Amino acid sequence: FEKIERLFVSSINLSTTAIIDMVKALCDVSSVELRHPLPEDRSRNICRHPFDSHYRIYSLQKLVEVADFNMEKRPRFVWNSIWDVLTEHFAVAGCHENIRVSMYAVDSLRQL
Repeated sequence: FEKIERLFVSSINLSTTAIIDMVKALCDVSSVELRHPLPEDRSRNICRHPFDSHYRIYSLQKLVEVADFNMEKRPRFVWNSIWDVLTEHFAVAGCHENIRVSMYAVDSLRQL
């Protein structure tokens, strides 16, 4: 787990092309996570409700972290390229059918 975390923290050392590719890839993975809810726990008879979160948001969280790590470290033109990728993804996530997911996306943008 620690090695995986180090990957995101060390993203500040990536080249311009590599960081943009990383952000695009994280957006792709996050999109898949947000399109496919986790299976229901039938043994507990859990129903889906707009306030219940049955979606993985791991990649969405990592996007926020990578953006935060790189915001001050990158030249403005690089950050603008990263931001262009992020805004499209967060616009979709912010309109997600699940209220917890959409609120998380909006709150994350406020943090940035």
